Amino acid sequence: MNPTPIVTISKRFRFDSAHRLTNAPDEHPCGRLHGHTYTVEIEVKGQVNSKTGWLIDYREIKSIVKPFVDQLDHHLLNDVEGLNNTTAEELTIWFWERIKTKLPNLSRVSIMETPDSRCDFTENSLIDVQASPDTRNISIDKVGVKNLRYPIKVRQKAGGYQRTIAKINVFVDLFAEYRGAHLSRFVELIDGISGQELTVFTLPDILNSIKDRFDSMTAEININFPYFLRRKAPVSEKQGLMDYRCRFHGRLDGKMDFIYGVTAPVTSLCPCSKEISDRGAHNQRAEVSVDIRSKKGKLVWFEEIIDMIEASGSAPVYSILKREDEKYVTELAYDNPVFVEDIVRSIAEKLNVDKRITWFKVQVNSMESIHNHSAYAVIEKETGK
Repeated sequence: MNPTPIVTISKRFRFDSAHRLTNAPDEHPCGRLHGHTYTVEIEVKGQVNSKTGWLIDYREIKSIVKPFVDQLDHHLLNDVEGLNNTTAEELTIWFWERIKTKLPNLSRVSIMETPDSRCDFTENSLIDVQASPDTRNISIDKVGVKNLRYPIKVRQKAGGYQRTIAKINVFVDLFAEYRGAHLSRFVELIDGISGQELTVFTLPDILNSIKDRFDSMTAEININFPYFLRRKAPVSEKQGLMDYRCRFHGRLDGKMDFIYGVTAPVTSLCPCSKEISDRGAHNQRAEVSVDIRSKKGKLVWFEEIIDMIEASGSAPVYSILKREDEKYVTELAYDNPVFVEDIVRSIAEKLNVDKRITWFKVQVNSMESIHNHSAYAVIEKETGK
């Protein structure tokens, strides 16, 4: 796939202001009160959004910059907070400091007092401490940002998309000769994909963009998010939303590795407890995690994995249950006792024959209701290539 193109765009604003240079030498004409029709040019650099076809809407730049232009227009610059000597150099830094946090891809601010006089302030105008050399000769395996929350869009099996909020971790490796990795660039990259579709088909482009931006040998991204499905109670048919913990994990280190999965709850009723007890049996909530690798161009839907998990326990877990539903679910669980070993084997049996899948890992963690421990089982297996 072609890498996402990098472009540079700019927008100009004009304002009329008076000022005097308070630090100018005696008899310098700019030490006296005078005015200019200033032009400020804002330059933004970054990747083209594959959906919109632009880097950023010019109207967004205007909405960020115009309030600061208005603070200066038809004012005495020496009276504006943050300005002192009011040189063009000082004005470029004044704008930069106020809009950089609102406009992360900002790459240059220019001030023109006249058509022939110009001052530029760029990202490189500041000392780049992270790019400074490191003499310890120790490379870093993984450096980046964790727990960054951003909106994403996930494709649904029934059609359309579900919008949700993801917790994102992004990492690269760092060569021994560099001191730091410019962590703000990770946020800029994630901001560029905010609200876009994330699937097994789109993550490779994102990993390539990360690797290219940092000139690294590896790039890694972990995306965890809640995914909601409407579930119907078994008897009353009352509907409610269930949230399932879904995830994407991608790594690029010469080859592309992509894993995706789901964690969902089930009820498990102990077969041993049922067998030895005259009345009842202990049961509890268990968490089942399924992670898979699939063949190129093949997609296993989250809904399919969730259905598989819920069918493996003694009974599903619901968000809304009326009395008649509780009776049904209690009796269903009693009629279908399972150990954690039964659950992982049941799911592995189905995954093992799915021709779309090349690797899977199934884990069950049962939070035992009468024991001071949890029961755990795992099966990990490579299947077809």
